Amino acid sequence: MTKYKSLEQVAELLTADLATSSLIVGIDFSISNTCQHSLNGRSLHQIGDAQNPYEQVLRLTEITLAPCMKDKLVHCFGFGDASTQDQDVFSFREDKLPCNVLLEVLTRYRAIASNLKLAGPTSYVAIIEMAMAIVGKSGGKHHVLLIIGDSQVTRYSGTDSDKLSWFEQRTVDAIAQAREYSLSIIVVGVGDEPPSMMFSCLKNSSRRFVNFTEIMSKDVHLSRKEIEFALAAFMEISKHKNTYKRKLGFSCKEVGSERVPLLPPVHISASLVSKSCISETLRRENTILDESGPWFDQLEHESPISMIGCYGVIHIGNFPVPSSFEALYKKIWLKHGHLATRNIIKTSTLTLATLVAELLKSIAAMESVKRDKLSVSLLGKWDRQIEDAEALQFNVQWLRRHFEKVKKSWEAASLLRNSQLTREKEKAAAFEKRSYACAKT
Repeated sequence: MTKYKSLEQVAELLTADLATSSLIVGIDFSISNTCQHSLNGRSLHQIGDAQNPYEQVLRLTEITLAPCMKDKLVHCFGFGDASTQDQDVFSFREDKLPCNVLLEVLTRYRAIASNLKLAGPTSYVAIIEMAMAIVGKSGGKHHVLLIIGDSQVTRYSGTDSDKLSWFEQRTVDAIAQAREYSLSIIVVGVGDEPPSMMFSCLKNSSRRFVNFTEIMSKDVHLSRKEIEFALAAFMEISKHKNTYKRKLGFSCKEVGSERVPLLPPVHISASLVSKSCISETLRRENTILDESGPWFDQLEHESPISMIGCYGVIHIGNFPVPSSFEALYKKIWLKHGHLATRNIIKTSTLTLATLVAELLKSIAAMESVKRDKLSVSLLGKWDRQIEDAEALQFNVQWLRRHFEKVKKSWEAASLLRNSQLTREKEKAAAFEKRSYACAKT
């Protein structure tokens, strides 16, 4: 029986060795994900209320491995679908940048898995070469490549049972090449079919195959199965990292042909990612507070301001706001308290967070727009927005006063400007009249 009682204990053990490492995730979208005996033709990627095996592995990685790494950016790629087949990988982001945290990976995975076309054949060569290219660009920084697949690499019917298929052999060769890089490879099998023969070569500390399905099918408590998976998948990584450091001093070899990922086959809007992240974070963090009144009646102003595990969102005083408004909201919160209250909207924190985000856009505009760029329509828009917030009994009395000052300042400037224009017109008319009189004489 393991001495570890929680995934957090496993994460704490890994932190010392993996703090300077980074994570790369590759996900198999080949058609063999629908050929599982127990699923009756359904896909391992099926998205529903319950998490599918891919989501489960990502969640356990988020709890166990991600907290150990100071670098929260996660390179994430898909392969095996109709756009990549066995030749390429696609990025989870349209800008091809890393995802900010694993929660963003989960959100984007759900959107992609719901819409792309599974294909094949299955080969891990492209994702391994992509990982080697990333290590090369980093100057030899240690990375962990986590490949999640259905345990199958394509074998055509004519392949001898005691020999590797062409796709398996190419994958084995790529894994062998990866030994020269500061790259640990963990392959997690989530299918219920027997794993491909090539996985028998993944037995040492730098290259491991972990049968997730086998572990999770054991007749023990779920928490024990999760701990067993985490130990099997991640416990040996630090040994490889230290061995590589002694052997090569983290030197870096160039990849023969540099890999460039394709665009994701599915468009994913930033608002969808942000909203899904907020919703999931609130569910996990249980941030729905007491319904009796505003947050600033319940929280100390000295509460810590901390980043949360979500793309583009932070918690300030336990309330989620877009990270782009961090400085502005912190200033407001420390001086006036939270904008939102639960006097009218009592249960939906996501709704409140969305309304506050829209309000912050207008507040930021009030601070940045030059007075000569203001207009009746823009002031009217701000006025209506504040009226809506007042109707919801938000904490915006101070904002109303600030807006009225902005409005009066603009009106005074407009009055002065109009007065000047009137005088200029009068002068121009008088000059034109005199010129006309002179011309007649």
